[in-house]
Amino acid sequence: MRIVDASLRAVGGAVGDGLRNARRRWGRRRGLLLTLTDAQGHIGQGEATPLPGYSPDTVDQARTAIETWCQRADRGAPFDLTAPARDQVSARLDTIDPLCPSARFAVETALLDLLGQRLWQPVEALLGAPDDAAPVPISGLIVNRDADRAVADARALQARGVTVAKIKIGLATRVAASDPDAGWHDELDGLRAVRDAVGDALAIRLDANGSLPSGDLDARLAQLAAAAAPSLLEEPSCFGAWSVLARTPVPLALDEGLRQPAIRDEFDGLVDRDLCHALVLKPAVLGGALACLALARRAAARDVPTIVTHCFDGPIALAAAAALARALPGAVRPCGLAPHAGLDAWPAVPLPMLDARQVIGQVAPGLGLPSIAERL
Repeated sequence: MRIVDASLRAVGGAVGDGLRNARRRWGRRRGLLLTLTDAQGHIGQGEATPLPGYSPDTVDQARTAIETWCQRADRGAPFDLTAPARDQVSARLDTIDPLCPSARFAVETALLDLLGQRLWQPVEALLGAPDDAAPVPISGLIVNRDADRAVADARALQARGVTVAKIKIGLATRVAASDPDAGWHDELDGLRAVRDAVGDALAIRLDANGSLPSGDLDARLAQLAAAAAPSLLEEPSCFGAWSVLARTPVPLALDEGLRQPAIRDEFDGLVDRDLCHALVLKPAVLGGALACLALARRAAARDVPTIVTHCFDGPIALAAAAALARALPGAVRPCGLAPHAGLDAWPAVPLPMLDARQVIGQVAPGLGLPSIAERL
């Protein structure tokens, strides 16, 4: 297989309410669509959609990195369709700046999509998913700060058969800058309302995006445990604060901290001290599915479960993340892969690998998506 053409197009637009974390809200999303074409006319699609203020790279940096890769002479070197696809794809990512993870993810996804079509295999199989892999449950995201609406959203998730609700925390405290304690207690009241409404039938996963103040982290974790009995709390505070805790009443997970090699190096020590209970893998910020698989193998070796989530990106990235979730080794918790408001910035396409409550097996070769370029 030889790549004979590569093109890069800008995609973007306004998105609906709901794109927010503890630190900011996004009203628009911008990204890049990469298409690679082989000599037989197959088209592989990739996507780079960095999240401003969260991703380590920008759209402009991703564009430069992808264009540089496309111009390299070895980009067109033939693939051996009898050799392992992952090894060949990994080798072709070496020239992309690791500080541009969305660019690496875009190129990797387009190559895997193209190879999957040529080999008549879904991307999840190229990543190592077994033929009999079980469906992967998905979690639902609750973004409403109003307690009544959050309760309604939680009940709607239950009605769909979703078993985990992910709730962003910390935003109300930041908004109520004049009285942050009042904002915090409002958040606790909202969490109690959700827990009282759903009982034990719905697990509550919290994500603070590092927003909890370091000075009273012990007390805040205890309050969260009492209010919501969360199954997991992602990135409670700055890493230097929570990594030195003597104990935690709430299971903790590494998320955005995984972007930093120094923090990844601390993983085994955190597990030894019972301070890391899951890894949250975002291929858009960690450099792609293959980089996430390497981290997942480390986690599996320590019996630490993994979770794949999107980065409010487009349908190609979401499909690739779903394929990754099916291929993860070890224990896998419900993944944050439900459709989201960030898809509003992209043409609407079917996502057959997702149903209302789980990631299901992909039958079509490659990613199984229609051409996005034809819908722009």
